[in-house]
This record gives sequence, structure tokens and C-alpha cells, in this order.
Amino acid sequence: MAKAIKEAHRITGLSGPVVFNLPAGLEQSTWSRVQTLIGENATPMSKDIAAGDEQVFSVQQLRLSGGVADVDVVYPERGVYQLMTVKLKGGPMLSWRVESAYRWVIPATAPIANAPVTQVETKQAEVQTEVVGAPATSPTPEVAPE
Repeated sequence: MAKAIKEAHRITGLSGPVVFNLPAGLEQSTWSRVQTLIGENATPMSKDIAAGDEQVFSVQQLRLSGGVADVDVVYPERGVYQLMTVKLKGGPMLSWRVESAYRWVIPATAPIANAPVTQVETKQAEVQTEVVGAPATSPTPEVAPE
């Protein structure tokens, strides 16, 4: 995700800090790692930063298929957010490298700040999943012999 954000920032030619946003549901460690990989000028989007106030690069979707990753990034272009798909190749034993980037002529909605999921929220979701997914334990009715 970091390479896709950096590539989108490079292609658009925007200067200044990179304000980035990641998909909802990712843990704080992922946000920190992406921020480190982007570099010193990276800042996560927060609720205090409105999409119109900053030049936000928002990862909307990540698709992996073997050693190919397609990352959809929403980026600012002349006051309107647009969609760009960055294609990367790599894998567990290879570093990811940018193969191509395609700028769609499709306006996108301004990104909404997603906050990292805390470990407490992750545990709560796991507990709720276990409770919801648990089989119902209702007593079996007794059947009278005929």
C-alpha cells in the first residue's frame, strides 16, 4: 500500500506532505508500517483533517493474486478526487515493485478518515463473532412413545 501511495503522489506531482488513508479495519501496526515506508513527510488522515483541507491519498481497495497486486488509490486532481490503479509485482521472497499505474477518468467521493483498529476492538469483534457463530443450545423436546 505504501508503494502505491508513493507512486500516486509521484505521478500527480503534488508537493508537500503525503496525507494518507487506509481501508477501514486495519490495525495500528499496519498504519505505522505504511507511514514508515512512505517516509518522514507522511501523515495519516484523521478526523481533524477534512478531505478538502489536505491532499489526501486514500487506498480504497487492495487485490492480490499470486505475485500481482492491484491497489486502487483515490487522489486529488484539480479540486476533484479521481481513481488510480497501481499495479505491483513481487511476493514473499521478492520486494514489491511498481509495474504500472492507470489514472481513470472517474470522479471519486472524497475520502473519509478511517481510524486504526485497536487491539481491544479486535478482541471484542472476535468475541462477538464467537457468540454470534455459536450454535443455539436449546433443549430438545421430549417425544412421547407411541
